[in-house]
Amino acid sequence: MRQVLQRIIAIVLLSILAIGPSGCAGLGVTATPEPVTLKFAVAEGSMPIQRLAEEFHAKYPWITIQYYEVGYSGGNSIEQWVRSGGVDLFRTSREAMGWIDDGLLKPMDDIQLDDFSEIRSDYYSGLWDALALEGVQYGVPAGMDVYVAYVNTQQAQALGVDLPKDDWDKIEFYEFVKSLNGWNPSGMSESSLIGFCTDPQSMDPLVYVYSHGGTIVDSIEDPRQATLDDPLTIEATQSYADLFNRDQLSPTREVARKLFPRGGVYEAEIRGQCGAWFNWFSERGGSGTGMLSWQNQWKMYNLPHDNRDMAMGNVEGYYLAGSSDYPEEALVFIRWLSDRWDAAGTLIPPRISQQQDDGYRESLGKELTAVVDAFPKEVIFLPGSYTPELEAVGTAYFKAVGQIIAEDVPADGVLKEAQDSLRSAFE
Repeated sequence: MRQVLQRIIAIVLLSILAIGPSGCAGLGVTATPEPVTLKFAVAEGSMPIQRLAEEFHAKYPWITIQYYEVGYSGGNSIEQWVRSGGVDLFRTSREAMGWIDDGLLKPMDDIQLDDFSEIRSDYYSGLWDALALEGVQYGVPAGMDVYVAYVNTQQAQALGVDLPKDDWDKIEFYEFVKSLNGWNPSGMSESSLIGFCTDPQSMDPLVYVYSHGGTIVDSIEDPRQATLDDPLTIEATQSYADLFNRDQLSPTREVARKLFPRGGVYEAEIRGQCGAWFNWFSERGGSGTGMLSWQNQWKMYNLPHDNRDMAMGNVEGYYLAGSSDYPEEALVFIRWLSDRWDAAGTLIPPRISQQQDDGYRESLGKELTAVVDAFPKEVIFLPGSYTPELEAVGTAYFKAVGQIIAEDVPADGVLKEAQDSLRSAFE
């Protein structure tokens, strides 16, 4: 009898094994992935991470997102989290590309990126390349930012000045800021309206140069020689310097600090004392935290046209931390985020179809949507890290701009002298 029972049990076990996953035994026996907790660092307020983490976990219940919203007080930063080995993935600007040599980023191979192949062509041109180095992909585009112009509609209305047309050029820009300008060196007052708030040590002079068709190096990504003596570079730099001296539409950094001691022209922007200024798309309205919110009504424009229809941009990416033990699960989360336009947060969604999404366009409103639709096709992305050569050229150029403005001297001679000083930098 015992042998009969053993034979019956053996037959039952064999039949169960024969049924396998396609039979009844497959119900409730499907292998469940091991639970994984992904640690994700992201700048505070840059995306609705709590909601997104909860929605992702609902779809992938074995993956939990433990997120850290990183502020900037007390020296806290994304880089600190990555260097400490405390995260599996993170989102930040292209600056992270400068951490590759320290082993802080894990490269992504073609097999890992298979799930992205069907959507790669949907991204704004140049975004994926901006997060790759020597053919190796280190980041997936999370969002893009574009440098734009803002005008103070509240002050324009008060002064009876018509707003410029949306598709404006450099001459129309100049005439507009001139009509709003209420500042001059002999009448210094913090209540006076500055026609154009600009800082010579910001990106603004470079915007003037590149939109005019000039350059400071032959290639931002792989500089081989400086081009500070390019005629178009000289013309654009002189035009920018004239704003301070000949036209008196902008105060120097020193004068701006006297008028607005806490932040110079940036404080003037916040307090509504600027007629126009350049800033990032993502900065629209200020930070939204108390005093940092812009204290005036404003309208966004694309940069005024010059010889070259272009924009300057920046990229944020999702990166795998070099110390992560869960790169595959992290890529599942990144791929899921890539289908969500709201994951871009204050930035512009990196995929063209997402920029056309009704939900996204409704969230922006008609005016901002029109600006996005009119973005130039050519966007010059800021480098993720600066080579010693590029850093030397940048230092020499900004020093030259400061000298031209401070001494009120022609740009030609100063820039040619700066060009000569850089010859050894590329040897």
